[in-house]
Amino acid sequence: MAPSRKLLQQGQYTFNGGLPAGWRSVPLAELGTEFFSGGTPSTERADLWDGDIAWTTSARIDDIYLSEGARNITSRGLRDSSTKLVPKRNVLIGTRVGVGKTAINTIDIAISQDLTAMIVDRQKVLPEFLVYAMRSGTVQRVLRLYRRGTTIRGIVRKDLLRVSIPLPPLGEQREIARVLSTIRRAIEATDRVIAATRELKKSLMRYLFTYGPVPVDEADRVPLKETEFGPVPEAWEVVRLAQVTEKPQYGYTQGAARDPVGPKFLRITDIGEAGVDWTTVPYCKCDDLAFRKYRLARDDIVFARTGATTGKSYIVKSCPEAVFASYLIRVRAKGKGRVIADYLYGFFNSALYWYQIRASKAGSAQVGVNASRLMDLAIPLPSLGEQQRIATALLSADARTLTEGARKAALEALFKSVLRELMTGRVGV
Repeated sequence: MAPSRKLLQQGQYTFNGGLPAGWRSVPLAELGTEFFSGGTPSTERADLWDGDIAWTTSARIDDIYLSEGARNITSRGLRDSSTKLVPKRNVLIGTRVGVGKTAINTIDIAISQDLTAMIVDRQKVLPEFLVYAMRSGTVQRVLRLYRRGTTIRGIVRKDLLRVSIPLPPLGEQREIARVLSTIRRAIEATDRVIAATRELKKSLMRYLFTYGPVPVDEADRVPLKETEFGPVPEAWEVVRLAQVTEKPQYGYTQGAARDPVGPKFLRITDIGEAGVDWTTVPYCKCDDLAFRKYRLARDDIVFARTGATTGKSYIVKSCPEAVFASYLIRVRAKGKGRVIADYLYGFFNSALYWYQIRASKAGSAQVGVNASRLMDLAIPLPSLGEQQRIATALLSADARTLTEGARKAALEALFKSVLRELMTGRVGV
């Protein structure tokens, strides 16, 4: 249970009473030999920047290790500003922006005013254990309660030093850090697989939309023709999207609701890299007429028509009863058998498509892409058999990405669970 603000203000918050024998609740003040914040050299002085000394802000902290800076500064930048150099293998804590972000610097690094450096007393605590403890849910809640300020809600030094962590003997610290690091490395390995699979898909798309679904050793025998978006097989047609799809449709205008007052209400923000998690999609009020008009069905493709993700698409394969919101455009393949929906969706993820989307946005004073521009996009159209083979290859790559994404989500959930159990001593090592 998180402590009350009153106990925090009195400096009485500890983990005592809920820890195993041999563990103590220890404030950070007792675990470091020195604490100091940094600063930022003047950005108007070129002689302070682009040197050989790494400098960082809290924005660079996402892993438990920090191995490079946001920028480099010169020795004069270090000397003539309030920034300070933190010797490697100590701990950096976000205290002004990104409160609670914590990492071990693996290189000597200068820090901004957003960070506080803690020179770790290794006779009492291991840096890895300390970082994991600082990232635990209970300590993060404590840090949030300590935040002060209006424009920037940070934590002041005296409050930071009051924050306690559960501290077992060094041997147990080492084992806890080892277990958590093992899970963390598995997450990192999965990240690398996901990144590699996405790069493979990009290469696959470039190949398939240039030469078609032919073996690599036959690619040089495929006759090509130039189009407005690059070379494609000579036998392929080039058509406008309007020729192979039904009339596009803008989505439903309505407010989102967390309570199940009607069907699910798909918005731009619900479409992520891994697709849509329908369990998190809100609901909306919707009468029967509107539901029939905006109801999503299998193989519907929806596009973000505005915002940072303009042009991003999503193909529906299965979903609960749902309608789509007004900042999305729905496109459906015509029922005459000229184009396969999965092939269309593959094209909408290709460089050929994004080249046209960027050109359309650049040539307009409006931010976004409307239905007219979307329908005017040029599409390479191979035979139905070739479309199916291209779609199958791309769907296979997507399936691998989804599988690895699910594995990563499971590992992250495991990490949080194990972190919670180990830091409370409910599970031993």
